[in-house]
Amino acid sequence: MHSERWEARVIADFLWQQGTQRVEELWGQGERPLVIWDESVLEKPESLQAQGLCAVRSTKAMRLKRIKPGFFNPPGGKPIFVPGFHWLKVLVVGRTGKPTLVHMRWWTTRGEQKSQKRTEESAVLSKIDEIWGKEVLHVGDRGFAGNPWLTQVFLHGARFVLRWPQNYYLLDEQEQLRKPGEISKGKRSWDHRLLWDARHHCECKTGIIAFPVFDPTHHQALWLVIARRKNQSPWYLLTSQPAHSPQLAWQMVLAYARRWQVEMAIRFNKSELASKAHVSSTGTLATSSSSSQPSPMPSSFRSFPLRQVHSPSVTEPESGAR
Repeated sequence: MHSERWEARVIADFLWQQGTQRVEELWGQGERPLVIWDESVLEKPESLQAQGLCAVRSTKAMRLKRIKPGFFNPPGGKPIFVPGFHWLKVLVVGRTGKPTLVHMRWWTTRGEQKSQKRTEESAVLSKIDEIWGKEVLHVGDRGFAGNPWLTQVFLHGARFVLRWPQNYYLLDEQEQLRKPGEISKGKRSWDHRLLWDARHHCECKTGIIAFPVFDPTHHQALWLVIARRKNQSPWYLLTSQPAHSPQLAWQMVLAYARRWQVEMAIRFNKSELASKAHVSSTGTLATSSSSSQPSPMPSSFRSFPLRQVHSPSVTEPESGAR
């Protein structure tokens, strides 16, 4: 959607105002706001002339290369890159209820508007720190794990919980460099609960345990919360929040479980709304939709009227204890 009479910043400013209102509502209810981050790509494999295209790693090709039982093994090799745009999205949510869209931007690594991943993340993190302070809890997936993101959150003094990859190392209490699975090996879970798995639509027995750890680069004191899920891979959650008791550890697990809301939002943008990206005449990355069919999503995901925008919602079962 674009027009010569206004710029994309009009929409961006409104979304931040909408997010600020939601954050104030959550604080008024005595609840810490969760700021959920996620990154994706918008693939344009058949396009070459569109303004701002850059090389992105194809997630569709990665899915097609997965081994399917009963069929020949797909080809392996290096990742496949296609023309497209990078995508950064931020939502605000509470323990329950609908998510609120705060930031959604496509960016490129080529051309006049070129940028970098860490530059985009740092700009959003600085804005959140400026308008909402340091008390909100940032929630991220494994794509945010590693030294670059940790450096940013440490510099801003931000609170965070993110999923740590099983092959990444941490320092244990004896300052030994170990993988998360090695730190928790042989240790019994503190507590068990039945949690609703929004991805598989079933209740899953989950046990938790937590360990004090240190970041290998900055040597910052952190906590590693491990959620052991029956018949599924465990969650290794690295957090700046204290997790020395089962109650505190469960808070981190339930906060990360809410991250599924941003996955659903991106899925609807890509599939149900057939979202595209283009660059307006002013050189600003903007959004459009080629879908001519009615969409089940609220109007804030289909378009952004200048006078009124409703809060986005996702029709996915809530994550929480049962």
